[in-house]
Amino acid sequence: VRASYPPMALRAGLESDVILTIEVDPQGKVTKAEITKSGGPGFDEEALKAVKQSRFEPAQREGTQMIAEFTYVYRFRLRR
Repeated sequence: VRASYPPMALRAGLESDVILTIEVDPQGKVTKAEITKSGGPGFDEEALKAVKQSRFEPAQREGTQMIAEFTYVYRFRLRR
């Protein structure tokens, strides 16, 4: 999952983590994403945008794909 670094945060040299709760359908598409712990202005919006455009490996139980909910940590880090 790749998000754009918020421009103001990039200029200020800020890093952050955004924690989200994500629900994925049996086809691997994100059907719900909500912020559990904010990373601050700009970071939250970029993290939500990135995960909503992503595909995940669907959960399986006994060979059957199913809906799954999990916690996802999106880390914004500057390369040094």
